[in-house]
Amino acid sequence: MQAAAVKEDSLYADDIQQRVPSTESIVRFCQLFEGSIVDEKWTNLWRCAILSSVVSHLLNVSSLTNLIPPGIVSDLKKEFEKILPIYKAPVTAYSQITQIIETNHTANMVRTFFNNPLWSALEWMIGEALKHCPPLCFFIDAVDEEFEHAPMYWLKTKEMGVEVVKVSYYGNLRLQNQMGSFTLSRTPFSCLEDYVSNCRDSGTPLHKIILSTDLAKTALPDLDLMGINHSRIFPEILGCALASKMRVLLQS
Repeated sequence: MQAAAVKEDSLYADDIQQRVPSTESIVRFCQLFEGSIVDEKWTNLWRCAILSSVVSHLLNVSSLTNLIPPGIVSDLKKEFEKILPIYKAPVTAYSQITQIIETNHTANMVRTFFNNPLWSALEWMIGEALKHCPPLCFFIDAVDEEFEHAPMYWLKTKEMGVEVVKVSYYGNLRLQNQMGSFTLSRTPFSCLEDYVSNCRDSGTPLHKIILSTDLAKTALPDLDLMGINHSRIFPEILGCALASKMRVLLQS
């Protein structure tokens, strides 16, 4: 995709970003905040890092800078010194994540940095600059390599992790009867069990109850009386057949 974008004259395509922030930096940042607000702070971190990276390209790539009105270029250089470093070359969003973490050592410093009203002004100014530029394409890679080092912190963010989602039951009798939820996985793990085993400190997300086989003749009829059987959970011909088979087996 990046190779194709580079050949497209109507686009500006950056190199693939592969130098991810260190595990140490990610862990230190996440430990500054309670788990309930890490998602929000992670989102703010990416927003600021991406905006910073975009500005570095607008100011240091002549093919972009020459397209932007001089007044906007001047403002980007002078009006945002409190939140942006001095760029000598284009930088990646990854590098800006590290820069922000390393220069804001406490939770209060991070909050003050994120809440600076200059970020909103910068976002508007970038929008004005981009009106004169081709679409900018940035490619981010190699994040998966860091999961094995600090999964509980990478996966606590909304960008990465497993989400329990509800879907519409309308017109689907099986879903109506099951009243269940689905899991949406945005992780490098192949199954939910692997995800849970790598995030043990996140609490107890699931409970699995195992009954011994000698309790089957007692438990299954009770479940059947509560409407928990094949014919209800799978309300098609096969489900009805399996429910009938189970009742015959229990009576034998």
